[in-house]
Amino acid sequence: ALLKALLAEAETFSSSLSAQGVSNICAACARLRSGGETALRLLRRHAHALGAHDAGEVAWALGKIWLDDVNRSTNRQSLSNPLWAEVLPILAERAAQAASCFDW
Repeated sequence: ALLKALLAEAETFSSSLSAQGVSNICAACARLRSGGETALRLLRRHAHALGAHDAGEVAWALGKIWLDDVNRSTNRQSLSNPLWAEVLPILAERAAQAASCFDW
C-alpha cells in the first residue's frame, strides 16, 4: 500500500521531477519489483531530458523490470504494453546522444 501511494504521488507531481528524480524512481521500481507501469509513464514524459548517467540507470532499470515481468508473467500481456514501444526508442536516442559526446 505504501509503495502504491508513493508511486501515485510521483505521478501527481511528475511535472516537477528532474531527470535524476525520474531515473531514481525507475531504479526504485526495478529494485522493488513493482511499479513498472508507473516508470514507463514517467519516462514517456521525461525521457527526452535524461542525461548520460540517467539514461544508463534507466536502461538498467527497464531491463530489470522487463526480465522480472518475463519471469512472473504467463500471459505476457504486460510485455506487449505500448508504452515500451514509445519509451525504448527515446531512451536509445538519449544514450546515443550521450555517447556521441565522448571521443571513443
